[in-house]
Amino acid sequence: MAQVDTSGSVAKSVERNPRYTVSPYFRSLLVETRCGQLPVVHNIVSVSRNHPLIEGFQVCSWLTPCLLIKLPQRLFDHQILSVPVMEPGMNIIVGFLDIIDILAFLVQKLRSFGQVAPYDALKTMRQLDFLDMNTCGDAMNASGRNPFVTVSPNDTLERLVALMGQRNAHRVAVVGPNGELLNFITQSALLRFICRMAEVAKPGPNMLGAIVHQPISRYVQPTNVLCSPLNARTIDAFVAMIDVQKSALAVINDKNQLVGNLSASDLKECGYDFDLFSRLFDSVEDFLRKMFIRKGKLARGERDLPKPYCVSTTTTIGQTMNMLNEYKVHRLYMVDDAFRPIGVVTPADVLRCFVGTP
Repeated sequence: MAQVDTSGSVAKSVERNPRYTVSPYFRSLLVETRCGQLPVVHNIVSVSRNHPLIEGFQVCSWLTPCLLIKLPQRLFDHQILSVPVMEPGMNIIVGFLDIIDILAFLVQKLRSFGQVAPYDALKTMRQLDFLDMNTCGDAMNASGRNPFVTVSPNDTLERLVALMGQRNAHRVAVVGPNGELLNFITQSALLRFICRMAEVAKPGPNMLGAIVHQPISRYVQPTNVLCSPLNARTIDAFVAMIDVQKSALAVINDKNQLVGNLSASDLKECGYDFDLFSRLFDSVEDFLRKMFIRKGKLARGERDLPKPYCVSTTTTIGQTMNMLNEYKVHRLYMVDDAFRPIGVVTPADVLRCFVGTP
């Protein structure tokens, strides 16, 4: 199997050009709008920090290794990737648990057995009750990509955006004075809110300011991208993400051209019965192909995988915002003229464009 290239990283923000500014009107909105004014997430699904991390464990066959690990079912019942983790019997949030945190936690456990073969290690872990003993609280932020960040309802959007950028927080909890969970805000939800504000206010063509007409590459520098060849094992690709604390990687062909995207959200394909050692030992190409066929996005026998959404170095910040919002994706790959990935743009990168700009 081919190896995953872990030398790259997602795009990083670079020094801003002071000539391209946000409008005074939009800056006032960032300063005057409070976190408590953002739409509230109703019927928040959460887990107790003492809830067992693994609800079931079954070795189906060691000849054709297939480990069924039952994860907290509410992740899959509600089709979500992340849940707030709460103090037992209280509405006090202590962190977030993401599906990739669970995989990262299992990988760490496997590595604690040194050079033991993965299947033997899992068998030993089962015999010693290593998995049964662990709780959801133990696995919080095991992937390193879910820092626990909070704001109060009175904090400004400017502070919220700054915190998301500084801490690389995918979601932020809005808490009361005693730590009670009132709401949580994701990067994508914040970007949608700003886009709606721009639509509603519309004082003129430059409501957000001249900055929206500038290329996104002025703010997000082209750089090496975490990549995986099509024939790498899917488990190796996910482990590479965990090792560099990323949530996705570019899938490339033998010409280094972008042909797909593998992200933490794709772990949902393993289902509630987390068939970790069968589906994840497929090649990346087979894993993605089966996923797209199940979703009806690829016909059986069709050769090419659906391509990820992309931008170029000349795509403007405004166009990038609209793409992220319209397509409801968490990243856009920046590609060169040969369709090789040269960067990644996330909602956090776009949001940072509007904070700290003179």
